[in-house]
This record gives sequence, structure tokens and C-alpha cells, in this order.
Amino acid sequence: PPPPPPPPPPPPATTQTEDFALAAAPVYDPASGTSTLQLDAPLAHAHFSGNVLDDASSAGYNTHWPSLELSATVALVGGWSNVVIRTAEAESAHGGVVTIGGSRDGAWVGRANITDIEFERMGKFAYQQPALHFHYPGQSKREAEKAEFASAVTRCVFGRSQAGAVQIDGGSSLLVADNVFHRTYRTALWVGKDSAGEGVRVVRNAALETLRHPEESTSWVRPFAAFLIESRIGALEGNVAVGSTDAAFTVRPELERRCEGGDDGSERLEPSRVNEATASVVGVFVLRADNRRWQSSYCATVKGFVAWKNAHVGLLTVDQSVLMRVDSFALADNHIGVSLNFHRPETDDMAHRVYYHNITVLGATAASDGCDPASDECRAIGDFGGGSAADIAKTIGASCNSVLGTTVWRA
Repeated sequence: PPPPPPPPPPPPATTQTEDFALAAAPVYDPASGTSTLQLDAPLAHAHFSGNVLDDASSAGYNTHWPSLELSATVALVGGWSNVVIRTAEAESAHGGVVTIGGSRDGAWVGRANITDIEFERMGKFAYQQPALHFHYPGQSKREAEKAEFASAVTRCVFGRSQAGAVQIDGGSSLLVADNVFHRTYRTALWVGKDSAGEGVRVVRNAALETLRHPEESTSWVRPFAAFLIESRIGALEGNVAVGSTDAAFTVRPELERRCEGGDDGSERLEPSRVNEATASVVGVFVLRADNRRWQSSYCATVKGFVAWKNAHVGLLTVDQSVLMRVDSFALADNHIGVSLNFHRPETDDMAHRVYYHNITVLGATAASDGCDPASDECRAIGDFGGGSAADIAKTIGASCNSVLGTTVWRA
């Protein structure tokens, strides 16, 4: 008999994210507004910080991004709370999950304010349960919309979560703010498509290393993201996603009745409200806005992102069904800056349009100077299909599959 096919390559097990202990208390300088940290060991990689957009060169035409400060993210990933919820089991073992939810008939509805707690190695990979699950099925979803059932997750750390850190299904009145997600398998935050919109707010969170679980099935490759937002929510602002081996952000765009170019009169975003996608495979993936034919002339709007040094694409949409408006974006040092792909419901309708406002796209900047050789590795995702080891490598970003080939670094 022929020899068995070789096993598929393992998914990337780490990024250039580094973990250290603090060797001394931080020293704050009020004059510069910065803190100095002393680490217990030297850094193994170079981590960039600087302005990649010169003020003089952009004066007069680049009013939204007169400068662009990019820097590596630093976060405290443990040791800040005296309340720790953890399991000591191996990463593929049974694990544990904290659930806040309701009964299907709506008779029971739970709420929780969770602050300053560390969740370590929580979640159940075999059961696909996250570390913390807000789950409101049936009638409890309607009850959970009431203000008295509002919940919050703030200033928590989720480390090495086995099947996602926080998952929201049916939630509608929930604040997720100022949390750190560290080395998460699958998704740091997943807002399911059954969750209501305006009452969910996701602000000032940091997701550092979001990885594919080594035992994840490759019979069908599931896309994931550090922040997977399947429904339109009230706020997605000031979040940072670094080192996702799939997407940093996957978002459902706002849907407007019409697209317009230029300034639409909306509030200008301050830098602290812009989301940042760094060193991932895809920076921002925009989901299909709507499948209804009569809305094909509507406008999908996505706003307020900085995407830099992403291995495949900075901003991507696939099979988008409506027109698009892209507002307040800065993209730098991505393999491909922008790739927008459409599938119109009418077979003969190719009248799609994209309206840009306050967009800056930069190729290779100072952030790419003197890169660690690993920064030059191509991790572009290729076509699905087949099921062979080579096909699986394409779909999990374990090899280079760029449509531009291996000779083009930035486009």
C-alpha cells in the first residue's frame, strides 16, 4: 500500500510577543508622561516605537493623520489581583468555565460585575467552552436587555484560555473594558451574532497573542480573530490586538441607507478611540453586511482603525454585498494594504463603489527597518481546498501563499 500522507504542519505556536517579570517597581516620569520598566532578562526581539509619518511631508493634505505614532504594546499580564480563578490541568484537559446566563423560558436571568480578577488556563477545549461565557438563550435574551440586568467585565486578565476567553451569546447590556487577554487559544472576545447591539460596549482592551489550538481539527479550518464581533455593537473603541495567527479584528460593519464621499459630519475620533491591529495575519476583516437583494445599494461603513505590520492584509473584505465607506484608517507595513472583494446579489451588477475618507496607506516605513529575520517570513493565507498537508498549511498561515508571490514584500 502507498505510504500514508505526511501530517499537516502544526499551526504557529508563538509570535514575537515576549514575557518577562519586572525586576523592580516601574519608575514614572511626570515630565514625559512615561514609565520605565526594568525587566529580569534582555529582550530577544526588536520592538518598534516611533513616528512613521513626517509632519512636513503630510502638511496640507493629511489632516486626520498629520503624524502616525506606532509602538509595541506593553501590558501587565498577571500578578495584579489577589483573586485568581485557575485550573492546573493540561491545555487539552477538561478545564473550567464560568457562565452567567438565563433559562430558556426567561424565568431566570443572571448578571455579574467582574472586576480585577485573573482567569488562568480556564476554558474547555474539548467542549469548546470559553473561560467566561455570557449565555442568554430563548426568552432570557429579551429579559437581559433590561437595564437592571446590565453586566460588566473590567480590569481582568485572561491568560492561556483554552477555547476563547470571553464569549457573549444573546447578551445586550454588557461592558467589556480595560481587560488584558494573553496567549488565548481561538478568540479573546467573541460577540455572537445573536447578541443585541447598542448595549454592548467593547473599549480599551488588549489582546496579546491569539493562537490556533494545536489540537484544533484541520478537516475544516475555522477562521477566528482576537476580537470577533459578529453583530453591530454600541462601541468598539481603543482596543489593541497584537500577534493573532488569524485576524486581529473581525467586525460586522454599520449599514447605512446610502454611501457618501467626503466628510459626513460625524465626530472626529481621538487617537485613544482608534482600534489598533498589529503583527497579525489579517488586520481588520469586514464581514458581509447583508444578504438581502434590496439592500445591495446600501452602505457598509467601517471606521477608526490603525493596522500595521500584518502578514497578509491590513484591511480585507470578501464577498461583500453592498457598497462600502472606509473612514479614518491608517495602514502601514502590511504585506497588502487594502483588499476589498465583492459579490453582488444580482449576477449582472458590478456597480459596487467604495468611498474613502481620511485614509493613509504607507508601504515600508521605519517600522520595517532592521527587522528580525522572522519579521520577513511570509504568512499569507492561500485558497481553501483539497485537505492535503500543503492545503492545510495555506489555510492556517503556516506557509507563504501570497497572490503577489514571494518577491513582493509590500503592496
